[in-house]
Amino acid sequence: MIWNAQKIFRINTRAPADLHPLTVINGVRELSKKLVIVKGDDRISKQAQYNATLLLNCLLRSTLSTKRMAEEFKLNAEAFEWLLGEIETRFQQAQVQPGEMVGPLAAQSLGEPATQMTLNTFHYAGVSAKNVTLGVPRLKEIINVSKKPKTPSLTVFLTGSASRDAEKAKDVLCRLEHTTLRRVTANTAIYYDPDPKNTVIAEDQEWVNIFYEMPDFDPSLASPWLLRIELDPIADKIHQGFGDDLLVIYTDDNAEKLVFRIRIASGTEDKTGDTEEQVDKMEDDVFLRVIEANLLSDMTLQGIESITKVYMHLPTTDNKKRIVLTPDGEFKAIAEWLLETDGTSLLKVLSERDVDPVRTYSNHICEIFEVRLD
Repeated sequence: MIWNAQKIFRINTRAPADLHPLTVINGVRELSKKLVIVKGDDRISKQAQYNATLLLNCLLRSTLSTKRMAEEFKLNAEAFEWLLGEIETRFQQAQVQPGEMVGPLAAQSLGEPATQMTLNTFHYAGVSAKNVTLGVPRLKEIINVSKKPKTPSLTVFLTGSASRDAEKAKDVLCRLEHTTLRRVTANTAIYYDPDPKNTVIAEDQEWVNIFYEMPDFDPSLASPWLLRIELDPIADKIHQGFGDDLLVIYTDDNAEKLVFRIRIASGTEDKTGDTEEQVDKMEDDVFLRVIEANLLSDMTLQGIESITKVYMHLPTTDNKKRIVLTPDGEFKAIAEWLLETDGTSLLKVLSERDVDPVRTYSNHICEIFEVRLD
């Protein structure tokens, strides 16, 4: 329509335009008021009218802006008035009458792009290890409002310095990603070590002697069987879940190797486990195996349980960049650090520090409905 206006009124695109900016602003505002789909002055009708014409108003204001009219289209006042009238006429003609059967058109509009969806998954841009469900399977999840999506994921936007500083973004990543003891354990072993003070493991003897100079418990109560866990640089939280049922000693944080030595305290067999009779029959070494599996798999050191992996990257597409308004009045897309997750827990992630609660979203439709509308 703009091209038609230029040709009908013989607009010279090389000559300066004489269209006043206020004429453009007032003309677009008056046109917007004339584009009525839902009539009525009550609150629901006004909201329905706003929702029905929102995208069209965005298109009008972006295309018929004063800057573009003056620098790009070079329309005069007469051509601009003709253009506004043409838009209003086309809008009135495009309205569907009540009872019109739009089902076939809607089905065709949905089916045409769906026939081109061939890939089940596609590597996430910039993150080679992450796969997300796309194509027909994802379309089926959306249409069926699936409560169990195949690859649930969160896109986590950051605020403040964490969005610009990679190290601070990694701190947020560590707080979100579920970490168990297994992930930070170098190796585990069970030894028959009857004398707690004189261990059969030569490399542990020095720090065991230091520990027993001021013992916190009676060594005679300890089982002869020993569970030895050698950790990567991390400590703590091991004995919190078991209290006095386990006798735990470990190296200083400054040691070259972080090692935990765990023994069963006397009478523990009757306190732990679901069925007392079954546990009573367990030998100490078998019981330590059960404790070993429980410690490695079930003990959470940090993170959110439902989020198994978190990826950090700088977005390459504008739809995930932060849009800022420059002093010149232009919109500029700025790439900032963001996080992508395997697994979702939107409510818990939104409550984390340095997470943008407005822009962060999930691909789990039901979760968004529950969290955002509660």
